[in-house]
Order: sequence, then C-alpha cells, then structure tokens
Amino acid sequence: MRRLGALLSGWSGGGAGRAAAVLIVANLGAVVLAWAGWALFLLPAFSDARLLPSIVMWAFAVVVSMTLLVKLGFWGMVATRGVGHGEHLQGFTPGKALGLGLLRWALQIVMISGVFAAAVVTTVDLRWWHVFGTAEIRGLPDRVAAVPIPDDWEPTSSEVGDDGGNHHPNMRHWLTYDVPAAYTFDDLKAWLSSPAWTDRPDGRSFGAIRVVGCDAEQQACRAQLVPPDGEEPEYFVYVQRSDPSGADPAVAEVDVQVTYRQYVEPDWEVSAAVVARGRAIPVPDEWIRDDEDSSDSDSGESFSRSFGVPETFTPADLEAWITGPRFTDPAAGSPFGAITLDECRSYDGGRHGCDATVDDSWYTDAYDMERARDWVEATLDTVDHTVRVSFRRTDRY
Repeated sequence: MRRLGALLSGWSGGGAGRAAAVLIVANLGAVVLAWAGWALFLLPAFSDARLLPSIVMWAFAVVVSMTLLVKLGFWGMVATRGVGHGEHLQGFTPGKALGLGLLRWALQIVMISGVFAAAVVTTVDLRWWHVFGTAEIRGLPDRVAAVPIPDDWEPTSSEVGDDGGNHHPNMRHWLTYDVPAAYTFDDLKAWLSSPAWTDRPDGRSFGAIRVVGCDAEQQACRAQLVPPDGEEPEYFVYVQRSDPSGADPAVAEVDVQVTYRQYVEPDWEVSAAVVARGRAIPVPDEWIRDDEDSSDSDSGESFSRSFGVPETFTPADLEAWITGPRFTDPAAGSPFGAITLDECRSYDGGRHGCDATVDDSWYTDAYDMERARDWVEATLDTVDHTVRVSFRRTDRY
C-alpha cells in the first residue's frame, strides 16, 4: 500500500498546502457524495422501497470511511519519530506533518459524522421539511388553536407528528378531550356543521369546513377546509367520539385530529388518458371529493374517485344518477359520452354498486367477437355516506 507521504510528496512537491487540499477534497468529498445519495433517494421512485436506500447508504458509509482511514491514516495510529502524526505523514518536516495530522484528525471527524448521519436520515426517511418546515406547517399550531372547542370540553392529551406519509410536507395534531357523557354523536356532527368554525367571538377563525362523511358505527366524521377556487384541499379535520368507559361513566371522549397535507399530483400507475377520462365523469355539485387513486393490473387500468354525499342519498339516487342525462348533457362543455347500465346490486355491509358500459368503446377482437373496452362503476357506502366512482379500461386483445 502506498503511504500518504509518498502520495502527497508526489502530488504536492512537498508542499503542505497541496497536501491539505488532498485531505480536504477526500474527506469533504465523501460527505458531499453521501448527502447527494440522500437527496437521490428522496425521488418518488424510492418512496415505497426504503430498504434498498438504507442498505446502499450504510454500505457507502462503512466502505468509504474505512477506506479513507486506512489509506490516509487516522488519529489513533501509532506515532513515529516522537511526533503524534503517525507514519502516513512521513516525507514532511515534523512541523508540517503535525499540522497536517491535526487537519486530518478534524476532517475525519467531519467525514465520519457526515457520512453516517446521511445513512441515518436515509434510514428514518427524514425529509427537508422535518427540519425546516414550511409556512403552512409552521402556521398549523395557530390554526389548531382556532378550532372552536366547546367550553365544557376538558383537554386530556395532545400529540404532534406526521400523517404517516413522507412523500410531501405534512403535519398532524392530535387532541383528546373529556366531554360529558350526554354529548352524543349527533351533537358532534352538529358541532362540525356549526358557524363557530368561521365566526368565533374572539375573532380567530379556523375557516369554513365541509363535512365529507360520517360513520355512525365508528362515531367518526371527516371534514376538510374549503380551499380557494381551483385549488385542492390541504387541511383536514377528523373527529371521533368514544363512549364512556367503566372508569368514569359520566365522561365520554372526543379525539380531534387536524392535518395539513400539501397536495402534489401523484405519479399515477395508469395512463394520463385514463386519469382524464375518470375525472371527466360528471358528478352532482353537492358531492364532496375526498380522494383519488389508481391501479394497473393484468385486466387493465382503473382510476377511482371517492366523494362524500348527503346522508339522505339512497341507492335509488345512485341509480338515477348513473342512468341520468349528465353524461351526455351538452351544457357540460365536453360531455363524457353515453353509457349503458349493465346492472345494480346490493352487497353486505350497506354497499350498493352499479356497473355501466361506455357506448363508444365497443370493438371487435381477434376472434371476431364484440367486446367493450371501457366501463363506469359506482358504489355507494350507506354506512359512511360515500360514493366511489371508477373508470376502468381493459386491454385490447
């Protein structure tokens, strides 16, 4: 193995300045590469596969740090000539060797700390907004403080964390309250719909919210802050009532969760054409969009949207919508197109679904058989009062 002294003597002509530059570039370069790896593994391609980035970063940290320590020497090596700089710095005068040895010692502390810190933050999936936040995340405590909590609710606990996803900036506040046992689920729903959210006596306002859906069995409701026109919702409220426990039958419990989640268009698993067709399905104005998702399988592509609907919405209303004129109404500007209802049926758990074929998607396959390529599917959940609308496109054979 070539000694560092030989390397530095050859590269620097015995100059301590160039030798110091080699130490700086080698050690700090390793740190830069490690954090570049951390930034690389933040890309969406690695969002759901965190094991590989962790293995690569830890392997990089161990291999690079050990290589630099062996090749360049380290502070714990046995000294020679009575000077505490080790044999790797032979070829320089004692004074220069001592100075380079101290510089090496300091840089190696930085290098080891930097590369292993990058491995740690990659493993725990630390994102930049966890450290620096965003204006919305920094302002979330003030918005949470504006939640119109009734006077007879007693706070018992609070917690702050993320919403379980690290793809984009997000933050969640959990608040738990003791409430009188007489406070019912209907009271909770009435509170969510009250004007107190936009008109507090102290002048602070959370903002107008709209209830997406309530589940009577879970005694829970989901709501969202009404976003400005043309923008996606980014603030969400989830509340749940728990019945009194045996410890104190006079007290029930209410959990309140306020979440900020930055909206970024997902990297859909399906084609842009399928997403566009799915979003073109006309829905009533009073439906409140909840979320969207997609799936791609051997049978084709599917894009789905979920909506909160009024509690009075029935299976008959679902059938009237899917067979109604909205799909071909020219007032829509670009009508979705005619569809033909295939069937509607009820399922266990209070669900009712309808399937329809898109009329202009018929084609003749290789066996001279007529097949449909596109379908519209809708399912009403009468428990949490949501409708899931899907556009499905099969592959042509």
